[in-house]
Order: sequence, then structure tokens, then C-alpha cells
Amino acid sequence: LDDRRFALRWAEAAVEAGRGFGPRLRFELSRRGIEAEIVNDVLATIDNEHDEENTLATLVTTKFPAFDPHRADERERRRMMHYLQRRGFSYGAISRFFRTFQGD
Repeated sequence: LDDRRFALRWAEAAVEAGRGFGPRLRFELSRRGIEAEIVNDVLATIDNEHDEENTLATLVTTKFPAFDPHRADERERRRMMHYLQRRGFSYGAISRFFRTFQGD
């Protein structure tokens, strides 16, 4: 089994499904026994192919179509922020998404 190919395919699927990004992918790949060098290469490839902010926006609008950070109360915004951080999105990307969100 080619570890690099497995890691890249697994990471691509995880990003597409909204299961992880950035640090979360690093953790999950390492947990699966992938060498650090391969993990670094895969994450560099993912970063080049997927924009964090677009991936985050797609995830939120797909999984939570009714969520609007401008209308949500503080508790809902906090819960969404923590959910996205657990998925590996950076605080900066989440904050920019909340500020620039354009609903339907």
C-alpha cells in the first residue's frame, strides 16, 4: 500500500466531506500511522488545492443552511465557532466568515 497515495486520498475525502482541515487532518493522518514527512507533503498539497475560507463557507452552507451569524444569538455563534475549530479551521478564517457572511 502506498502511504502517500492513501494519505492524499483520505485527506481529500475528509476535506470534501467537511470532516477536517489543517490541524485536524494532521492529527487524523498521524493517528493512522502516516509518517510526518508524508503528512507535511499531503497538507501542503491540500492547502494548495483548497482555500480554507471557501471550504469553511461550503461546509456551513451545506450542513447548516439555516445558520446566519448575523441573526444567531451569542450561544449559537459560539457553538458554531467551536464546531468549526474542532474541524481544524483557523480562528481567523471563522471570524472572517462570520463578518462577511452573505445570506440568501
